[in-house]
Amino acid sequence: MPYVFVLLLTLFGLFRFATIRFSEYTSLTYQYFAAAAPYDVIIVPGSPYDTSEQNQMFRARMLWAQSLYSAGITRHIIYSGSAVHTAYTEGTIMKMISDSMGIPTDRTFAETAALHSDENINYSYKLARQKGFRKIAAASDPFQLFFLRKHIQAHFPKMALLPMPMDTFRAFTKEGHLPRIDAESSRVENFVPLNERE
Repeated sequence: MPYVFVLLLTLFGLFRFATIRFSEYTSLTYQYFAAAAPYDVIIVPGSPYDTSEQNQMFRARMLWAQSLYSAGITRHIIYSGSAVHTAYTEGTIMKMISDSMGIPTDRTFAETAALHSDENINYSYKLARQKGFRKIAAASDPFQLFFLRKHIQAHFPKMALLPMPMDTFRAFTKEGHLPRIDAESSRVENFVPLNERE
């Protein structure tokens, strides 16, 4: 019994240490790249949209994008994502909501082909360059950007990373509301979820 207790205590300590280090890493990464603002555009990867309830990750990414725009960190926003897990095209829905949040409609764009996180970055970068943007950053929750960082560093070494600090992430997933919109224009008829297509 003492052995099990010590093991559990050790595992808890390691988990707590890793959590603190990850939080520090996220904050330092944000501070480093935010110091180089403003950016011409940020890329915000999509998240599934459901009309019956607000996906916490979806809400957090929307509020983070609004926060970065309002703070002058970015001049434009690209929302990226196709209809992946629900019948709503993520990039289109996110732009519609963003426009309803007070961000000027000519400052937001929708990339609607990406099915995976790396495609969010790849396709949005191509769109950004087509529009003449040069100073580009990826902005999302800390977990997604942590897993995307190697892909970004390998293929887009000049792209900045703007992860939500952990305290901001916790606040955005628990609080805040997004405006209600008529989402039908972004609904895909005869939709098939990605896991049934691949």
